[in-house]
Amino acid sequence: MEDIDERYGHAVDLAVEALTDKQTNETLNLIFVTDLHHTCGGNQLRAARAIRELTLRLPLDLVVNGGDSAANETKDRTLASQTEICHALRTPGVPVLSVKGNHDDNSIYGHDREELRGRHVIFPSETRRLIQDGVLDAARWDTTRSDGLYYFADVEAKKNKSDRTRYDRYSIRGSG
Repeated sequence: MEDIDERYGHAVDLAVEALTDKQTNETLNLIFVTDLHHTCGGNQLRAARAIRELTLRLPLDLVVNGGDSAANETKDRTLASQTEICHALRTPGVPVLSVKGNHDDNSIYGHDREELRGRHVIFPSETRRLIQDGVLDAARWDTTRSDGLYYFADVEAKKNKSDRTRYDRYSIRGSG
């Protein structure tokens, strides 16, 4: 078990209890997290530990990170914060598919000061290096752009609960 705050531990226990009987091999099982706006060493690491605990206790297909992973700071600090939170969300064997949020390119930092404008932007190739290890073998990258952020993931065929029809696969498209 992860070393997590008691309040998070209680929430994890409740989630595991509520979901254990509902998850099957026919359901798409994922955790969606977004807008962490993390800073290095910040309290969002507690949330990441709780998410990792869920990935250890529930049969999950993947974790989807909806973006805005870090707060806007200097480029070096933002990249360090993004790296820290992305690594904190990873659990061996469970892919983390990340989508790039509007804060993740850090272009807003210094936009109001001429001498800083554009100097702290995080480029797609930098983001790709950061997120590609979490993707594991769950996704295929767009091979037409080696520095691009476009990928798609196929999740093993699952039964759709809404109409009970069978799909060959679910496709999840990410833009990193």
